[in-house]
Amino acid sequence: MTGPASIAPAGSPRVGIVSVASFTYAAIGLLHAAIDAALQLRSKDKVAVGQISRIDIDMPQADYGHGGWQAIHLLHPIGAQMNVAC
Repeated sequence: MTGPASIAPAGSPRVGIVSVASFTYAAIGLLHAAIDAALQLRSKDKVAVGQISRIDIDMPQADYGHGGWQAIHLLHPIGAQMNVAC
């Protein structure tokens, strides 16, 4: 069986989408503030790319525990976006 009936057969409670979230970047939400900061530094009249030798991003252990899993195989795009350990 395919289609809506396979998701909610007749007589089932109605299910609906309450809200839809949109991400600014193709990265785990935990990194969005760090990406914003890096882009702000890169903006005109701030820091030239040649002046940057490395970027360190720190995050709380709980956050790293959510997105810091070790990839053990080739990741699909969504898996790669949801990983901070790669």
